[in-house]
Amino acid sequence: MAGTGAARWLALVHVHPGATDGRCQVHLNIGDALILGRRSEAPLGQQLESGIQSMLVHRKHVRIEGAPPRLTALGAHPCVVINSTGCLKLTQGQSCTLSALDEIHLVDVDLAQRCNLARGATCYTGGACAYRVDCAAPLLLNPIAPDGRAYRSRPRLKLDTTTTQLMLGRTAGPWGVTDPRVSRLHARICAGPGPPSVTAVGMHPCVLIKALTGAQQRP
Repeated sequence: MAGTGAARWLALVHVHPGATDGRCQVHLNIGDALILGRRSEAPLGQQLESGIQSMLVHRKHVRIEGAPPRLTALGAHPCVVINSTGCLKLTQGQSCTLSALDEIHLVDVDLAQRCNLARGATCYTGGACAYRVDCAAPLLLNPIAPDGRAYRSRPRLKLDTTTTQLMLGRTAGPWGVTDPRVSRLHARICAGPGPPSVTAVGMHPCVLIKALTGAQQRP
């Protein structure tokens, strides 16, 4: 997956939504399979409420699976993939590899407009039922000392598709924390699917310092 060789999950973020668009984001662990359409499935055989309602989208429109993720068109209606090399129009059985920031248009708007005009109808005013591909690399946790330097004797933790949640505290985690100001079960870190999150579990505060803004938040 170009630019995301170590990606652990991908998100399909709906773009260009209309005022009544009921679609939601779709999260998928790299390597898992997804059927996207009016009757979406993730994992296969398990219904997923994607909110897709356009009748120009097949019940099972595309399949996304593998590592790197690969999209395969399942129906006669085209699926358009816009990437760094241009625009690909895929129909039943055709496929392409997905990369970060690609756009997937389940509705070919140009074709829909031409079909409407050919039938003497008004121009197509619906959306493309479009999604943007977002990806995330494994989440790495590095223990740091009070002076900001990394502890050389404590392990760096990696959360990915096999380990997605971690509990930290005096009685949890591999770091040997002994400070009494740290609760026995202090914080739970979740790496996905979806953006990473931290949840305070104990009575003692947990402080999150954002690297870009320097702001502090107390969960």
